[in-house]
Amino acid sequence: MNPMLARIVVLGMALGALAACHASKSSGGASNTGDGGPGASVLCFHNHINRDGLFVDPLITAAAAPGFALDPTFDGTIVGNVYGAPLYVENGPDGKGAFYVATESNNVYALDETTGMPDWTVNLATPATNAGVPCGYIHPIGVTGTPAIDLATGLMVLDAASADMNGNVATHTIYALSILDGSTQWSLDVSTLKDATGRTFSPQPQNQRSAVLIVNGIAYVAYGGNGGDCGVYHGWLVGVPLTGTGARAWATQTPQGGGMWAAVGPSSDGQSIFVATGNDTSHEDAGATWLDTEGVFRFDPGPSFTGQPEDYFAPYNFISLDNADLDVSGSGVLVIDAPALTPSALLMAQGKDGYVYLLDRTNLGGVATAASTASVGVLQVFDGDLTDSPAFATIAGTTYVVLRPYGNIAAVGCPAGTSGDLVAVKLDPTAPENMSIAWCANALGAGSPIITTSDGTSDPLVWVAGGDPYNDKTDTSQLHAFDLLTGAMVLSDGGAVGTLLGVNHFDSIAAVHGRIIVAGNNRVYAFKP
Repeated sequence: MNPMLARIVVLGMALGALAACHASKSSGGASNTGDGGPGASVLCFHNHINRDGLFVDPLITAAAAPGFALDPTFDGTIVGNVYGAPLYVENGPDGKGAFYVATESNNVYALDETTGMPDWTVNLATPATNAGVPCGYIHPIGVTGTPAIDLATGLMVLDAASADMNGNVATHTIYALSILDGSTQWSLDVSTLKDATGRTFSPQPQNQRSAVLIVNGIAYVAYGGNGGDCGVYHGWLVGVPLTGTGARAWATQTPQGGGMWAAVGPSSDGQSIFVATGNDTSHEDAGATWLDTEGVFRFDPGPSFTGQPEDYFAPYNFISLDNADLDVSGSGVLVIDAPALTPSALLMAQGKDGYVYLLDRTNLGGVATAASTASVGVLQVFDGDLTDSPAFATIAGTTYVVLRPYGNIAAVGCPAGTSGDLVAVKLDPTAPENMSIAWCANALGAGSPIITTSDGTSDPLVWVAGGDPYNDKTDTSQLHAFDLLTGAMVLSDGGAVGTLLGVNHFDSIAAVHGRIIVAGNNRVYAFKP
């Protein structure tokens, strides 16, 4: 079969393939089947491999949402800072439900879903302080990206940085842990890997901020640099079969930079793997050749990259984006099936320049020209720094993508009478760029949003948790909920001010059995009506 035709056939299988991460309902209400988890299991960042952030929970309704508050009976005490999202397995240790969280102290926890007390705890290695690295804001550095869980093998896969004798990063190690007792089933020192060109992985300037993705028996782990872009690092995508052997790697060919650092991590339609890359930190002259920066990439399983224009996209102004540190990679790539649009098989990438790029998933189109900036549409949503992880859902045939910037940057182009830093972009075939802004609101929290519905279409709600030590605590440190269709605030005070201090920027949350679960520094919080 022609490779392009094969990809188009696979697109029709995408919704069913989402079950590789979770076996509830995906956007639009289509039921998932296959090798996903039972019931409410949350096995990866934002719940599905398309990274939609959609949770279907019959106990979370518009009527119940105003009553959500902190559950004082849930302990949730852990040790270490958390920059990832909580995961959940319905049948964990001793056949009970458990939440899974990893920290920068290299501690990994399975917490009893009822009490919040540890079922097991393991420490993987001494974390690094990065004392000798002149940039970065995460100290110490241990486990940063959200792990992923595969129920068929009972494995949780994650990356942990470990320290050398000076406290700097000695190496990054990918671990596969048993979800039942935390024991290490295999590990891989990433510094032993090379890409197809022979480039070796240099662990000290690299960081692993992105969530792990597991698709079709392979764990994909992406790497970028530390905040501030110091040192010679690259974007790396490592694929490790769940057997622990036969790892493959791909790295950006820019002189330095091109990191894959979005918290959402790689995404998938069930076959292809999608990532976005950041800026060339060496700065480029006008007319420079494009070398994998500011790009959206489609990889075949492995990972394997064809290098053909249908398998990558970069904005026409990639040089100016590079030189201004306006990464396209700040929010990752959403895999969207939008029934209202033609084509309906889409990708959405978001840039630190405040623009969103909507692409035809079957043909990404290569480096764009000024006259054709993206194959489906481009829309400016903010004046800058669009870096949080978005969420999306299709309700009654219309797809809504909910976005947040870093900090309290107000959106542009909001409908009359609305404003704020939480925006719902509607995929709209009547709009000039196939997108329009449905509403704007004040998020009152610095985390990434999720969406819940009670049955796949009813009671659509947007949830955001506050608390951001890196942003001078400018939010209200609470849990908030909004109506997805209108932007009206539904929950305004889910927990007293200060309750969620230590919930870091980019962090996201989960919905499980009628509760909203939030992981913060040294504690996991549960909210219920």
